[in-house]
Order: sequence, then C-alpha cells, then structure tokens
Amino acid sequence: MPFKDIIVIGASAGGVDALQRLCAALPADLPAFVFVAQHLSPSAKSMLPRLLDRVGPLRALTPVDGQAIELGHIYVAGPDLHMLLRDGKVLMRRGPFENRTRPAVNALFRSAAVHYGSWVIGVVLTGLLDDGTEGLIAIKATGGTSVVQDPTDAEWPSMPQNALKRDHVDEVATIADLPARLSAICREEAGPTIPLPEEYWIEDKISAQEFAVVEPDINTPGRPSHISCPDCGGVLNQVVMDDEVRFRCQIAPFAKNALRVGL
Repeated sequence: MPFKDIIVIGASAGGVDALQRLCAALPADLPAFVFVAQHLSPSAKSMLPRLLDRVGPLRALTPVDGQAIELGHIYVAGPDLHMLLRDGKVLMRRGPFENRTRPAVNALFRSAAVHYGSWVIGVVLTGLLDDGTEGLIAIKATGGTSVVQDPTDAEWPSMPQNALKRDHVDEVATIADLPARLSAICREEAGPTIPLPEEYWIEDKISAQEFAVVEPDINTPGRPSHISCPDCGGVLNQVVMDDEVRFRCQIAPFAKNALRVGL
C-alpha cells in the first residue's frame, strides 16, 4: 500500500522566513519527497535552496529538468520556471504564467495531483492573493490531503484565507506545528486515487509545454474571452471551475525557442 509521501508546499510574500522555520524542524528521517514553489523574481538568482539546506537536516536544491527524485530531499523551484512532477522525476519548464507568476503554486500542485493522486499532501503557506487554492482543490479531488497555515499565524494571510474560503481543507496548523503534522501524515497509508477530469491533465501538459492551448482537436479548458494576456497580448481563455472564474493564456510562451530556454 503506498503512503502519502509527496509533499508539495506553496508560498509567496513572507514565505522565505516561513519555509526556513518549517524546513528547520522537519526530521532527518522524513519518509517523503518535498517540493517547494515560492514566488520569485524572474530575473534574480534565488538563494532559497541554500537557505533551506543550511537550516535543516534535509538536502535542499533546485533540480534540473528531468532530474530523478530522492527521498529526504527538498526540491525548490527556480526563477522563471514552473516545477512539475512526473513519475519518479521533476520537470523545470517555462510554461505560461499562472496567477501572474512563474513558478506558480497551482502548476506544481496540479501536476502532483495528476501524477501522484492520493499520495500527495498539499500545503499553502503565507502569501498574497490566491495562488495554491485551485491546486489544493485538485489534490483533494483526487484523494490527497490539504493543509493550510493558520492565517492568524501567517505574515500575509491572503493565500491561506482564500484556500479556506473554498471549504476543502483537511487541516489548519501554525508553522510551529506543521513539521510534526507533516511527519505524521506522510506515514499514513494513501487511500485510492480518484481519477481527475481531463482538463487537469491538459493544463498540466500546457504548463510543461507539451502542447499549446490553441492546438486543434484538443478539448482545452475554458472558452476564449475578450481579455488579452498582459504578457504576450494573446487571447485569454476563461475557465470556470466550482463557480470560480480564472483565465489562462492560450499562447505564451509556447514558441520553440521558449521551450529550449525552459530546458
């Protein structure tokens, strides 16, 4: 029986401090793979892997595209790249922005839900707006576990608050309590995985630049809107899930040269 050994963590404003406190207290024998998406400036070198590597017993690093994953490691998304999961490995791809950011928490969480199902534990920490909420919904829908930092404990409470508003969260905990809770949950047996709708798989492939939204004969999520993408000027698709509206770029940055940059 598989265990809940895939931990995906998302953070934005205030996240560097929260992640250091969390990772410092994770046990050295944690029987899980840990993946972190922290909102980053696309042009600056990230020091987060080094910071997390110094504070705790688990090795932290930014992976390369296609790198095999190992237990007891913390994989940190790099600037201007989505971190996505596949069977036994991680992808680093320059797919379209989500929530005006890359790396995006939703992209990581959705990918984990699609490829690991009920084995996944999703964690939303401090941050502005609502990145991570849609990803937690995907994790819950497939049988995974959702955890949110207590908004009263978060430096910026919007991200955990928005996750809680959607009424799907399994646990709420402070940063001080999260290490023990995650250590306990990842030792639990995972239940059956519930298949996700095709749209989740398609969006994951778009984030990985495996095809574009505008390709023919593909049932892409949402419908074309009258709103243009602020990044590329192309058309945004309007996507409605659980009575919530969001928008996805149809184009940027799927050009072949962008794909090579992502690799």
